[in-house]
Amino acid sequence: MIGETKKLGDDVRALSSGSFIQLSKGLTHYKLDGPSDGNVVVFIHGIAGPFGIWTKVADSLMSHGFRILQYDLYGRGYSDRPDVNYDLDFYINQLSELLAVLSIRNPIYLVGWSLGGMIAVAYTAKYSNKIEKLILIAPAGVEISRPMNAKIAMVPFLGELLMGLFGRQMIVRFALKELHNDDLVDEFRTIVTGQMQYEGYLRSFLSTLRCCVFEDATKYYRTIGKLGLPVLMISGSEDTILKAAARNRIGELIPHLQYNEIRGTGHMPHFERPEEVRNLLINFVSPPTKQAYY
Repeated sequence: MIGETKKLGDDVRALSSGSFIQLSKGLTHYKLDGPSDGNVVVFIHGIAGPFGIWTKVADSLMSHGFRILQYDLYGRGYSDRPDVNYDLDFYINQLSELLAVLSIRNPIYLVGWSLGGMIAVAYTAKYSNKIEKLILIAPAGVEISRPMNAKIAMVPFLGELLMGLFGRQMIVRFALKELHNDDLVDEFRTIVTGQMQYEGYLRSFLSTLRCCVFEDATKYYRTIGKLGLPVLMISGSEDTILKAAARNRIGELIPHLQYNEIRGTGHMPHFERPEEVRNLLINFVSPPTKQAYY
């Protein structure tokens, strides 16, 4: 599509940080750091990607003895962009295969933001025996509404035309709306736009919109609520994407979850206030955990 001027090949990947591993649908870019005997924390980013949005929190957790796994979802960052339907099962299978091939010991602490939160919930509902605790940051999948641009993108051919002509600008504009702190705009823009120049990004983004983002994940949240698995949810006080109705609905579906709001942040509290989010994560994953109910 327009704006995708480069192919994602070995020469490009050689300049990246992290490692690559072959899974059934293609190469996955990942980074596994920290002490080999540390508790494993796995991070899943949102729809725009890549995993670099976790760096501030992940590096800090490593210094506290945790083993950290970050990875690029298919279609994002330096992972492959297969020409398939980017539905929820597709992302669940990527995570499942990645953990298996890397021989990650169970159980793990799973952290998901926005779309990554929905993936984390669905994965946990299917593989609850592999999860010690679940952390959701402004998760998607409940009380869903589609903006006009998304409705247009759902239309065959018209969606491709819209994405080809205006996709890069639309994604950047939407991504920047996630921030409340204007001082971080340039840093976040650099992280997001660096991956957009490689072929397949816009196609995979469009497929994710059509096949995944607007799926009603209520059943997965309800399953988590019945499991009684420890759950922490974090959101920003100025989040304009995760509406109050969605937060309240998640609280109803998972009545035992612990909820914390980060004041003065938008949809990305982990990017805007990494120290506060880091402290919440450490307190939650390190026993004993005090459970404060929603």
